[in-house]
Amino acid sequence: MQLKRNSPTILKVLAGTMFLVFAATGLWLLFLAFEIGDVYPPYSSHRTELDGTAVLYEALRSFPDLRVARHYGPAVNAPSSTETTIIVAGVSPSDWYLGDEDELRDLISLAERGTRLVLTLQPLTLRPLLERATDPKERTTKEKEETRKPVQPVGERLLRVAVKFGARPQPSTSNGRTVKQAYMALDEKSEPLPGRLPWRAQCYLEPRDGAWKTVYSWSGQPVLLRRAFGKGEIILIADSFLLTNRAMWEDRHPDFLTWLLGERRAVLFYERHLGVAEDPGVAWLIRRYNLDGVVAALLIIMALVVWRNSVALVPLQAAGEEPESVQTMSRGSSLLALVSRSLPPSEVLQVCVDEWKKTERPGREVADEIEKLSHEKGDIVAIYRQIMKAVKDRS
Repeated sequence: MQLKRNSPTILKVLAGTMFLVFAATGLWLLFLAFEIGDVYPPYSSHRTELDGTAVLYEALRSFPDLRVARHYGPAVNAPSSTETTIIVAGVSPSDWYLGDEDELRDLISLAERGTRLVLTLQPLTLRPLLERATDPKERTTKEKEETRKPVQPVGERLLRVAVKFGARPQPSTSNGRTVKQAYMALDEKSEPLPGRLPWRAQCYLEPRDGAWKTVYSWSGQPVLLRRAFGKGEIILIADSFLLTNRAMWEDRHPDFLTWLLGERRAVLFYERHLGVAEDPGVAWLIRRYNLDGVVAALLIIMALVVWRNSVALVPLQAAGEEPESVQTMSRGSSLLALVSRSLPPSEVLQVCVDEWKKTERPGREVADEIEKLSHEKGDIVAIYRQIMKAVKDRS
């Protein structure tokens, strides 16, 4: 038998079910992406792909006497001490040329206060665009008037090191597990470092300050520099490959990583320049104060409210069935209907007698007589009349 309004209700239920399924699937995929690190940018310590640095981060965390952490806030809030190494992996070409000057200046000030600062660059794949952005000959008059981009790159101006482009490294040998690759050679023989390391970048460094020392070079050009800076030290590498998950898998060099971190008790992975920043919003507050259960309860209440307003709780009427008429009743008839529903006929007299005793409080003889009459067997109406006559005679 087909019911009225059945189809709209079914459609609402199906729509709600589909929405919940799609929402749950989307959240599951999002959490899965965060768990495996796909949503994080290259060179992030959260990223587990080949171009991430999660393997290095997790490996360092396994050392009990080493404190390893991530920093998402501004550089000015990062801890600075002689026991800390800050790794800034994957500095992009845009950051080197046109990046935030204040952020880089704050990082340098950390080194001045005793921090060991490690800066590694990304492969320079945006050479034409970046050269045009920093070359005054390539800029139009309108661009010169509307923008105030510095002609000299930010990194070059603050660190006194220029990034130069060279030919692509040519393969020279094979390690048996990976493709053939070029190598950079050790220049600073006094350092406890491997004689050569794999090199894949297309650029080299050109120091403009004599305080920089070349540690590794490729084809006679510096690619890894170091210098003392205040109480600390800055290490600049023209490529970030040696810190990536791929390098940990294909051609890892623990001795080089040990030298890179130095004799420090704390390692901090700087993430802000990669776009992984801490934004104190509603979601941050929920995670900070463990309000996940409260949010789940609110969602359940909202779902119940929507369900209550969209689905009728009374049974639907069958098609063609006339609705029952609602009869109006007086106060006395309503009370009579209520009593007839809740009391069986055999108990009516006893209930009436009990209520009479509570309200009238008769004497003992009258009460015993009425109680005796209420227990007699026979017609209830006749017995009730006898009781009423006895009460009138005694009153």
